[in-house]
Amino acid sequence: MAYYKDTDFYKQVLKTKYKRPVQMMNYIDSLYKNFLEPNGLGDIISDLPNALINNKLKLTNRLSKLIKVLRLVAAKEASNPNSFYFNGRSLASFNQWIVVLELYIDFIKKLPGGKSGGFSWERQWDNTIKLLESQIESLDGTASLIKLCGNKKRFIEEALKNSVFMDPSNVISRFNDIQIAFNFKTPLLFARKSEDKKIQNVISGARYFYYVDLSGATQSLQIKKDKDGNEAVRKLIKNSTGFDVSNGAKSKIINYKISHIWQNAFDPRYFTNLWNIVLVPNWANDLLDKTSFINLFNLQFINTYRAVCNQFYKMSSLSWSGVQMNQPVVDVRFIVHGNYEILYFNGTKIASTTVTV
Repeated sequence: MAYYKDTDFYKQVLKTKYKRPVQMMNYIDSLYKNFLEPNGLGDIISDLPNALINNKLKLTNRLSKLIKVLRLVAAKEASNPNSFYFNGRSLASFNQWIVVLELYIDFIKKLPGGKSGGFSWERQWDNTIKLLESQIESLDGTASLIKLCGNKKRFIEEALKNSVFMDPSNVISRFNDIQIAFNFKTPLLFARKSEDKKIQNVISGARYFYYVDLSGATQSLQIKKDKDGNEAVRKLIKNSTGFDVSNGAKSKIINYKISHIWQNAFDPRYFTNLWNIVLVPNWANDLLDKTSFINLFNLQFINTYRAVCNQFYKMSSLSWSGVQMNQPVVDVRFIVHGNYEILYFNGTKIASTTVTV
C-alpha cells in the first residue's frame, strides 16, 4: 500500500501510548482501499509519513477538510445504498470512517515533534479536496444516466461496451505512415485549426504550419488544415473499414461521434493517429472531448478510456521517438479498473472483445 512505504516510521508510531493505534491504522487502511483509492484520491494519504514528520498542523487541517467532504458524501448519498462512493459498504460503515478520521486527528496531535514548513504534498492534497467537493456539490447533467446504469462503474462499462475502437493493425500502419511523413515532411499531414496559435497561417489563404518544441527548439512542419475538423479522420475510417461515420445520410454508424481520447487535434501527430480515435456514443462523448470543466468522474472516465486504448493497441510497443514525442500519459490514479467489453473494427466488420485494465 502506498502510504505504508516507510514501515520503520509506522512501527515507531504504533509504539506510542495512544489507545488502539493498530485498530485505528486498520480503519485508515479500509478508508484508503475502499473510498480514496477507488475514487482516484489515494495521493491525499499516500505521503502521510512525510506529512506527519514535517507539519502536523497542516496535515490535521487537511484531514478536517476531508472529513467535511466525507460528510457531504454521506448526506448526498444516504438514500442510495448502491452509491459508487460506498464501494459496496454500508452507510453506517462509511460514517464510521468519518469518526475514525476525527480520532486519527487527535492521534496525530498527540505525536511528539513535528517541524514547521511546507512540503510537496500540500498542493496535490488541496487540489484533490477541491475536486471531490466539486463532484459532490455540483449539478451534474450525467447523474440521471448514471442512476439508470446503477452506479458510475456500470456507466463506464456501458459506454465502453458501445464504443467502437480502431483495428489494432490499422493503428500500427497509420502510426508508421505518420512517422514517415513527420520525418520526411511528405506527404503533408492534416491537423485541426486551433485557437492556441500552434497552427498558424503564414501566407494568408495558402500554407499552414504546425509549431512544436523539439529538443528545446521551436520547429515548424507544413501541414494541411482539415476542412471541417474531422474530414481527414472520416476518410481514414472509410478507406480502412468501408464504414461511413459522421457523414450525414451516408453514415452506417449513427448517433456516434469521433472522439480524440488524448485530444490535441491541432497536433498532426495526434489528429489522424488512430490510437487517439474512438467512436463514442453521443450520450457519452462530451465527457471525453470537452474539458472546460473537469471533475472527479470526468477524470475517471477519460483515464479509463485511455487505459483501454493503451492496453488494446499495445501502445508501449510503438516507436514514439520516431515522431519525437513521449507516449501519451494515462493517469493511473483515475483508472476505474475492470474487465471491459468493447467493440472494434476488425477489417471490414465490427467485432467485440474484452480488455482488462
